[in-house]
Formats: sequence, structure tokens, C-alpha cells
Amino acid sequence: MSREATLTVVSDPICPWCYIGKARLGVALKEIEPEISLRVEWNPFELNPSLPKIGMDRADYLRIKFGSTSSAKKIYRQILINAEADELELNLEAIKKVPNTRDAHKLILSANSPKLQNLIVSKLFEAYFILGVDIGEANNLLDIAAKSGFQRSEAENILVDPELNSRVEALEEQASNLGIMGVPAFLYNGHYLFSGAQSAETIRLSIIKAHKRHL
Repeated sequence: MSREATLTVVSDPICPWCYIGKARLGVALKEIEPEISLRVEWNPFELNPSLPKIGMDRADYLRIKFGSTSSAKKIYRQILINAEADELELNLEAIKKVPNTRDAHKLILSANSPKLQNLIVSKLFEAYFILGVDIGEANNLLDIAAKSGFQRSEAENILVDPELNSRVEALEEQASNLGIMGVPAFLYNGHYLFSGAQSAETIRLSIIKAHKRHL
């Protein structure tokens, strides 16, 4: 019987490489389970922690971050190529706003099981990258939470819980202390494996190697 290990994915629901990485992780897990039993957990990383609560117009954000719209298009072209190669739907044109993701992270952390956590992460990615939903807006988050299995009243309390802010910040500091500067990042039983949306095969081999080393 295989021992259960914890695979922690550090990510942000507005990170396109995290969206791609999640899909690739899913492929890798199908190939290694049940030989290796994994509990997958999702930890926070805010790409834009100083972003206003109401978020920012995406066109303005891209111009500020990349210097120009044309520069942003070049960078996102590579993202689109990878998503297409993985047959992963990605509708960037639908995204009108870059949201503050603090409240989204609070919902993810409040999930009471890996299954529920995985589901809400999937729903957040779907809402943002396919439907263009502003996942920083409270009512949208409440709708996503309800579709994921939360009671709406429970989700309302989560969004205003100050202790969850502290928890998000503590986990982000923990990631920083591990040297994580970009996401997605993967940890096996707390041991850093790698960052970036690696191929499904690389993810699979990294997990197998960590398992054999009894990390």
C-alpha cells in the first residue's frame, strides 16, 4: 500500500501558466496514481498584491506591466501556443479586468477537503480564463463558491474574515522564504521541486523521483 504524500501547488487564479500547469498536473496524476497516493493542496501567491481592491482595466494593466500592448501580445502569444497544444480553452479576449485575488485565495484556503479545494480552483480558472469573469468582485466569487459546494452564507463570512488575510500572508511569506518568485511552484511534502508550467512528463518524473527519495 502506497503512503500518502502531499503535493502543494503554489499558484494564483489569474496566472495563465498556473492554469496550464493545473491541466498538465492532472495528466501527470492520472499516470502515477494509485502507485503514488497524493493529497494535492493549493497555496496562495498573489501576482499583484498591491492591486486595488476593485482591480484594474486589463488593457491599462498590460501596458503598464509590459511597456506596450504589442509587447504584451508577444508574451501572451507563447501562452496561447502552449494552451492550444494542450487543447486547453483560453479566451483572453473575454478578460476585461485584472482582479485583486486576495478574496479568491481566502475561498481556496477555506475548502474543507482537497476535492473541494481542487474544484474551486478549477471553477476560478474557468471563470477567469474562459468566461472573463471578474473574480475579484464579491458577488461573482459568491456565485463561484456556491457552484463549488460552499453554502452562500458560509462564503460570505469567508470573504470578510480578517484571520484568513493573515493566513494568506503567512503562506505567501513561507513561499518567499523557500525562494519561490514565480508560479506555479510545486512542493512535495514541503520540499521544493520546481517552478513553472513544466510538461506533464516532467511533473510526473519529478513526483516519482521525490517519492523514491522518501522526501
